[in-house]
Amino acid sequence: SGYIIGKFNVASSSTVKICDSGSINQLASIMVDGVVKSVAANMYLSAGTHTIRFYIKGDYTSILFQKDIPVYSLDFSKLNDSVDITSICIQNSYVETVTIGNNISNIGAYAFQYCSNLKSVIFGTNVSYIRKYAFAYSGVESIDLSNANMWRIYEYAFAHCYSLTTINFGDVVDLRDNGILSTASALTDIYVSRTIAPSIGANTFWNVKRGGTLHYPEGADYSVWMQGSSYYLGYYDWTSEEI
Repeated sequence: SGYIIGKFNVASSSTVKICDSGSINQLASIMVDGVVKSVAANMYLSAGTHTIRFYIKGDYTSILFQKDIPVYSLDFSKLNDSVDITSICIQNSYVETVTIGNNISNIGAYAFQYCSNLKSVIFGTNVSYIRKYAFAYSGVESIDLSNANMWRIYEYAFAHCYSLTTINFGDVVDLRDNGILSTASALTDIYVSRTIAPSIGANTFWNVKRGGTLHYPEGADYSVWMQGSSYYLGYYDWTSEEI
């Protein structure tokens, strides 16, 4: 099913927990700095930076990097699409950067929830679905889906992302689920490239920052998004501009 690349920083030589013990039976093997090792949750690592490949067994992996596992970078570009990266890194406060890769179409529910130090996410071109709470309460600062094949984003996918300032939805079709951007208190700009406005719900933008700007294609009609009633963007004094 392919492998996940994780990068670890070790301050001093020690035995390090490199993955959750409950996911051991879902790993075929582990490679540390190019050397194949027996699958184990705990491993002795010398001081410095290490690259570890986690070879996945089967179609699904459970939580692999819980909050006490010091992996700072994750790359999923070598995984097959059959692997559902659901809950893979929930509550891990160490991870800072994530590369999804072009083979992944589905980012599962809760995948990076509570990853408080996660700043950068690179989305592959085939990402079509971002499931509920996938990045909720994470530290992401900007989201760019402009090159992805986006179809639907589910409820609370980016809820309570208090550092998120900009999101580019690209050509996404469906944003009608509740609270996708709820309580995005730093959000100032939303970009969309679809000429037909994606469907939204009354609570898609619940409690976003006031006074932001919606950027949409010239000639498109985004008046539904800009309503002043309920919790649409107009309710929060957003303005809009054609691009």
